[in-house]
Amino acid sequence: MALETDKFDYVYGKLLHLGFDPNHAKQLAKNLYDISKELGTNIDQILKYVTPNGLRFDNTVYATLNRARTKSSQIGFLDVSNIPPGIRQQVA
Repeated sequence: MALETDKFDYVYGKLLHLGFDPNHAKQLAKNLYDISKELGTNIDQILKYVTPNGLRFDNTVYATLNRARTKSSQIGFLDVSNIPPGIRQQVA
């Protein structure tokens, strides 16, 4: 699946505008782009869940994602401020 530069640049710019570190913004932009292509979803539908502190989904999205996962791998809110400073680089 080829990465469309204009869409990547759009997502990357939005993430930079939210204050993401450029290196993290690049990787997250690629991942969000890939997710939107895989799901056939408009990238803006995914970007609405991105905040300066991380990714925050509404309860409907959490329920959908968690139904597809095992009990031991339930998804919750990823808030950058809750990640210990020593491992933030590894998590992102």
